[in-house]
Amino acid sequence: MSEAMSLRRLELTPLDHVERPTSDVRRPTSEVTEARLRTSDFRLRTFDLGPVLARLSSERAAPWLWLAPGAAGLAVTALIMLILPPDRTLHGFGDFFLKICPLVFAVLTIALFPRKGAVSLGLAVLGFVFYLGYVDSAYVIQVSHLVDGAVAGRGAEQFNAFYRFAVFVNAFTVLFAVFAYRMGGAGAASVLKLGGAGVLLLISGLNDLTMWAMYPWPDGQRPEVFSWASHVSIFLGQAPRLTDMLLFLAIHVLLAVALLALPLQRWIDRSIDRTFAER
Repeated sequence: MSEAMSLRRLELTPLDHVERPTSDVRRPTSEVTEARLRTSDFRLRTFDLGPVLARLSSERAAPWLWLAPGAAGLAVTALIMLILPPDRTLHGFGDFFLKICPLVFAVLTIALFPRKGAVSLGLAVLGFVFYLGYVDSAYVIQVSHLVDGAVAGRGAEQFNAFYRFAVFVNAFTVLFAVFAYRMGGAGAASVLKLGGAGVLLLISGLNDLTMWAMYPWPDGQRPEVFSWASHVSIFLGQAPRLTDMLLFLAIHVLLAVALLALPLQRWIDRSIDRTFAER
């Protein structure tokens, strides 16, 4: 292998075209040849380091790029959680894309988020603090409000608020796992694949199926129609049945597996190499 590389270096920089310094006249031939080989090796290595330098330059040039999708995601999340009235039912594809936008923006934000050694560990700990200090307590309060609403005859209305917060908790759980993966050293391509797979599983209907299977239905009779799975209904045009839910889940699992298998990092590297070559 080393001999082949030496021949390649000689082809890139022929010895006959290397200018001989005046001091080379007095140096032994072996030393002159070795010096010329080192010069050729330096040129070859400099060229090979180009894509790496391009990657480093791109990361340094946009250290705050994550703020763009982060701000967009926070804005849409605030719209859904604080401004729009809670509604567990999706009324069309517009609703569907509005509710999934924060997830997509969050995955992009995490993929672009910089990793800074000890700071990364501190941010992961802050995630624990946020969950235990707010999410867990707020979830219990939502359950309490749901019970109070049921006693007061407002169960259906209160359930919309509870369901909205339950979806938020599910999304936070998935995204925090992706964030910890990023802070642990994962590259942007791997984070995009894992985050995308997590989003696909979130909307796959898996939790609807487990709810259908685990809930103690009256008289042990499980419903034939998943009337509450509106995110599936908008694709079918009707309330899904068990076979529809299983097929919907299978499609999303296959999409998640295909996404994880994509050579995304290789495509990114080729794109960077092409950009460097054009420059």
